[in-house]
Amino acid sequence: MSVTTLVERVARVPGVKAVTLGGSRARGMAQPDSDWDFGLYYRDSIDTDALRALGYPGQVVEPGAWGRIVNGGAWLEVDGERVDLLYRDLDVVEHWITEANAGRFEIDCVGGHIAGLPTYTLAGELALAGIDVLIVEPRPNQDIDGSRAGGLHARTLEVLDQRGIADRFLAEGQVMQVQGFAGIPLDICDFPTRFNHGLALWQSRIEPLLAEWVVELGVPILRGRSVVAFSQDDAGVDVALSDGTTQRAAYLVGSAAGRSLVRTTAGLAFPALALVDDEVRSAEVTAPAARHTPSGGPHPLRRRLPRRAFQQPRRSAPAHHPGPLGAGNHEPRWRGSPVAPA
Repeated sequence: MSVTTLVERVARVPGVKAVTLGGSRARGMAQPDSDWDFGLYYRDSIDTDALRALGYPGQVVEPGAWGRIVNGGAWLEVDGERVDLLYRDLDVVEHWITEANAGRFEIDCVGGHIAGLPTYTLAGELALAGIDVLIVEPRPNQDIDGSRAGGLHARTLEVLDQRGIADRFLAEGQVMQVQGFAGIPLDICDFPTRFNHGLALWQSRIEPLLAEWVVELGVPILRGRSVVAFSQDDAGVDVALSDGTTQRAAYLVGSAAGRSLVRTTAGLAFPALALVDDEVRSAEVTAPAARHTPSGGPHPLRRRLPRRAFQQPRRSAPAHHPGPLGAGNHEPRWRGSPVAPA
């Protein structure tokens, strides 16, 4: 793929003011099969019909389809390579730079992997509930050349502990303080939890550990195959796989986030959800010098953070609780529902 040609063509789309390279390609961590991520910064509006007229196979959505921040884009195939175009409204970018500098923030739920982790998390939960599950995995094995994620937060470790598998991850990672706000490190060592820390662990180990868990639960994984089509009726779904076989199921879950063939074939949108509850929207930040700076020296920013921002809801179920994850366990009070791919 000629990056120069693609950028020149995209830059001529009416409304586009700048094109940036992001993701693993920009960080110098790309693998041969990595996709290309380009940010399209526009002012006022972007001509999506002009993007479609470029003639690349794929899907182009309108601004606003993915939420407020990265508010839309396109999933394209260019000369056999996957290309993601990500819209960024310059007025919105400048607004949030101003808000961040003033210490104000809001929370957005953006669609991604179900439960915040790959497919194995959902499969494990269904298996624990006594539901037969089958995973269709395009990769021939569990090896991952690169890692988009590099660790786990405290709440994730708590969830894994509810399933009795947190120690597997702790044995392979490095415990450390990973929390932060607006670039300021925050020490959570006094939080009332066994996991008052984060864990440094690459995705290349996180996924295999999760896969081992679901296999132990009796979940079969069909490797080297992918979903190519499906049809449904009132009783279930017939799923055609790339090896020519067909599977029959009561439900079909597409967990490939934005590129989910299941979601796009079903015509389901991929929205984000803005959470604007005043109780969680704004905060003033305190950075006590001795505790929260990497160097240990004084920090110039010393604003007060309300105590309730750090209060943990009461834990109402023991570790390894067999019920649904998140049901009353450290559950924050969000307004609205989390968004997951269908």
